[in-house]
Amino acid sequence: PIQDQKHPTPRKNKNMFHAGYTLTAAALLGMTAFLTSTGIHLKNKILPSIRTQFLWILIWMILALRYVYLPNDGSASGLLVAVYDPLFNLFPGNMHDDFVPCPDGIECSPYLPIYQKHVSWTVKLFQMTLGDNSWTLKFLQSHTLFCAFALCAMPLQLYYYMKGRLRVHRVLGRVATLAAIVGCGSGMYISYHNHGHVAEYNGVYCLIGFWLMGVTTIGCGVAGYLAAKRGDMEAHRRWMLRFFGSMFGAYFFWRFEAYLFGWMLSGPNGVLLNTYGSFMLGIILFEFGIIRRGFYPVRSAQKKVL
Repeated sequence: PIQDQKHPTPRKNKNMFHAGYTLTAAALLGMTAFLTSTGIHLKNKILPSIRTQFLWILIWMILALRYVYLPNDGSASGLLVAVYDPLFNLFPGNMHDDFVPCPDGIECSPYLPIYQKHVSWTVKLFQMTLGDNSWTLKFLQSHTLFCAFALCAMPLQLYYYMKGRLRVHRVLGRVATLAAIVGCGSGMYISYHNHGHVAEYNGVYCLIGFWLMGVTTIGCGVAGYLAAKRGDMEAHRRWMLRFFGSMFGAYFFWRFEAYLFGWMLSGPNGVLLNTYGSFMLGIILFEFGIIRRGFYPVRSAQKKVL
């Protein structure tokens, strides 16, 4: 017994690792929200702000890409389950009836046996990536990979624009738009085949929300590209920043809302709030906090945006 106290068991080490993973994700999320909000006010330090945003986005995208580099055994989805386990098991709020055990005795969370039940929609996503749902996992990998690339490219292209390297800015912008189309399209496929009939995601209402998110994001990117093609750089700037805001909100604010408001709603209703509110909040933030306050000034005479 004395030796066991001095040398933690592998289970304890595993729990400590995943507790650190959860705390790291929560800390990064809070820091991302803080840096984004303060970056809006640091108008005279816009270039450091862009580099800082890129750094934090890159760190998050490395975590998001776990669906690509982790083995196809549910490990990546299990980490998603684990991120929400401690907070909502301690403070379930109105989610107390939306906790379920792992399916068919499979270990769906690294926190077993500490937490025997988990947020229902996270367990459902875990199920979607197993066994016969291998195509879902492939589209999830595509969705994660291409959206991560697009989101990382967006602050980079703004940085090169501000540095006057317009050729690099244009190439990155086109590649980011194409990547977002593929990534959002993959996400819409997943939603169509896996969300419309699932009660944990609020069924067809969630399907509509994810499709609205995808269409809006792609629409902003395409509108920005077409504006550049016709020489309307002011419209191009606005639409591409809305594009950035939609992508940023869909990823970061979805998770921020899940942490902040999850206990106030049931699991399915929380998913609806996150889905509809995240990308819209991102567009509003970038529209009123960035575009209308004069960030990223345009270099030439522009046409009026309708």
